[in-house]
Amino acid sequence: MTSSPTPERPFGDIALCLSGGGYRAAAFHLGTLDMLDDLGLLSDVRLLSTVSGGTIIGIAYAVWKTEGQSFAQFYTDFYAFLNHTNVVQQALAGLYDVAETSAARHLSLIRAAARTYADALVGERRFGLLLNQVGTHFTELIFNATEFRIGNAFRFRASQNRRAVIGNGNFRISRPVAEQIRLADIMAASSCFPAAFEPIRFPDDFQWDNLDDVRRELQSGFQDEGEQPVCVPLMDGGIYDNQGLDSAKMADDVDDPDFDLFIVSDSNQRDDAVLDFPVERRRGWLPLRHVARLLRLVLVLCLTSAVAVVMQYECTVRASGMSLLDYVRLHPYELIFAYAIPFLLAVTVGLGLTWVRWLVRRVQKVHVVGADFALWPVVKDLTVPDLLEMLKGRFSSLTALASTVFMKRIRSLLLQYVITNPKRRERLAFNVLYEILLSHPKLEAQDAAFKPSAQLREVVEGAEAMPTTLWFPRESDLRTLIVCGQATLCFNILKYLRDKQEDALQDPCSAVSQMYQRARDRWLALQRDAYCLLDRNRL
Repeated sequence: MTSSPTPERPFGDIALCLSGGGYRAAAFHLGTLDMLDDLGLLSDVRLLSTVSGGTIIGIAYAVWKTEGQSFAQFYTDFYAFLNHTNVVQQALAGLYDVAETSAARHLSLIRAAARTYADALVGERRFGLLLNQVGTHFTELIFNATEFRIGNAFRFRASQNRRAVIGNGNFRISRPVAEQIRLADIMAASSCFPAAFEPIRFPDDFQWDNLDDVRRELQSGFQDEGEQPVCVPLMDGGIYDNQGLDSAKMADDVDDPDFDLFIVSDSNQRDDAVLDFPVERRRGWLPLRHVARLLRLVLVLCLTSAVAVVMQYECTVRASGMSLLDYVRLHPYELIFAYAIPFLLAVTVGLGLTWVRWLVRRVQKVHVVGADFALWPVVKDLTVPDLLEMLKGRFSSLTALASTVFMKRIRSLLLQYVITNPKRRERLAFNVLYEILLSHPKLEAQDAAFKPSAQLREVVEGAEAMPTTLWFPRESDLRTLIVCGQATLCFNILKYLRDKQEDALQDPCSAVSQMYQRARDRWLALQRDAYCLLDRNRL
């Protein structure tokens, strides 16, 4: 049952969803958590459902909270992590370090990223830390990934409900195995977004003390008909639901709700012109068929040069009247620089071009929708800039489909499903990154203070323009996103109270009225100086 609001807990128990979006999301959510703490609401958060960048901060916050650290300490540590850790750069630097405790030996950028999360943020802590403490600070912790083969949700879930599924209906993870899962690997699985990382396979790409014991403990689904081990490819939780709202809804019974308020913190960008290519004239003048002829000519010249160098060396030795060994002993530098290096260079380039020609001949045909097409007749008249532009368009469309179009469609379907239930609709507050930039004539008519200052609008515009990355090139980008999270959460709390708690606002002594006044005071302070609350939690 939901708890009764009090002046100290005006919303009772809160369910908080943290969306995906890389470091943009993590920094925006850090501002959201900071404002919740400033308003005295963070301690009321009893459910966390997180995705991708939201999982990075969600796991870190859950660990700090479980281990009894103050929010100020968490804020300082996580700020430093975001400011100083380039996950992709560090993962690339450690790409060839294969952990002995992993079954896999192939190169994997996502495994290297998991190692970065462990080294820079959560160490070797295991999921058992949160599983065994659930109920103390949180009743539900759900870190969302996607089972990549069929696009089904895959949840790393710590719940008071002992029947709660860890994994999904097809692949259930037993509690003894779940307790051994490294938190850094959960971060990697949840933030493994397409076009940047390959899938991370459970359990083989995860780090274990003893993988054989883990395989024996795994429940149904992890063996094929021949009783051979089966790996489950996992990717970014945003492929299934980028807000984490579906998991929060699953954990809440509408007829007997556990949570009085759902806050959905969403760092999504509007990005309506995702593939708005400018109309450009064809560029370049050298078609690929001429490039191929030039490369063939270079290949012939390389091979001819190699033969010519050998012949010239033979003539030189013969003209000197010395034996081959005597000539080498008396003229070593001439041998190296006049003959050996040109010969090796010509042979290397020739072999390289031969290898490229062999690769190209292997893809003479492409298989599309059940038919084979000859590739060379199609592309031979393209110029190199034309080819690069076409490849860019196809890669961009695939990336947009995975990261924007598909996610927007899933978000729309899920929201329609959630808000059709009036009980849940009245308990939903959306904290969308660009909310302050939208028009709110009704709210501004009720209270002119709702109109954001020019500085606040500039902050939000800057935050929305930031791409989905796992690094910050400048500390100012991090600070902008944190301020955006603070201001947006404050604004949306005020908006929620105005829209859905208007009757309670009529009583100035009510818990809702007191919260409204507290949030309004913070909003007015942000109006005067958007950065005024930024560093108060820095130790």
